[in-house]
Amino acid sequence: MTRSLLHKSVLIFVLLCHAFVTWAQPQGEITITSDVKDAFLKTPLVEAMVSICRPDSSVLVDSCYRTIYYQRNGKPLSAVYSAKVKTGESELLLHARLKGYEDVWQRISIGTQAKVEVPTLEMRKMRETNLNEVEVKATRIKMFYRGDTIVYDATAFKLPQGSMLNDLIRQMPGVKMNEAGEIFVNGRKVDELLLGSRSFMRGNKKVLMENLPYFTVKHVKVYNKQTDKSMALGYDVEPKKLVMDVNLKREYQHGYIANVEGAAGTMSDGLAELFFSVLLTGIASRCWEILTT
Repeated sequence: MTRSLLHKSVLIFVLLCHAFVTWAQPQGEITITSDVKDAFLKTPLVEAMVSICRPDSSVLVDSCYRTIYYQRNGKPLSAVYSAKVKTGESELLLHARLKGYEDVWQRISIGTQAKVEVPTLEMRKMRETNLNEVEVKATRIKMFYRGDTIVYDATAFKLPQGSMLNDLIRQMPGVKMNEAGEIFVNGRKVDELLLGSRSFMRGNKKVLMENLPYFTVKHVKVYNKQTDKSMALGYDVEPKKLVMDVNLKREYQHGYIANVEGAAGTMSDGLAELFFSVLLTGIASRCWEILTT
């Protein structure tokens, strides 16, 4: 009788425990809280929207209540989101969303506690690619072939302010220049340097290379050219010479080449350099008239 009574007491105790646990399951009201921050900056995201969903992603609470705490300087310190829910689920989902950020989902285990504090929801900025706003900068080709002619696009080279033609030539692919001013293209020596397809200062390359600003140049062409004798006879009697032809931009062409040709052969190198410097200011014609009177 005593043992039977003991068994009954144990059974009643078990049933009472089961009833208590069942009653204690989250069928009552539970408070869920969490805060939201930028994953990189760790700053509070006060404009975020936080929802509580069931395991099947159906919405239980569309928008949690937001409380913002501020620092003394007026900047947000934290943004805490909270909501009270009644559910019989053992798990819930916390969903944070904000324009410009990737959505964040956090699984919550619901126990017997009346309050669940969820770790910080960290949101990462969305990588946006708007093709309408992408700025495309084309890379200019420095060198190309036009038939048998090598063409260097001078505008594709970026040189320091004050650079001259010789500085440009040193930067051109396949081109080398020694201390004596001799130019070699792919290992072959350049026989003549031309300005606008014309001989400059009877072949005085030094004046041209050291005094012509590189920004005035549009193209530099390298090609084989018949000698004067072959051109006079109409057929090749001598090997063709390799020439480098400097072509100026349109705005710098007017009057420059004609004025240079008019002065050719009548000045020393020093005077020629001075003349060429003045020529680039656009008043060379008047200076030449003064020098020859």
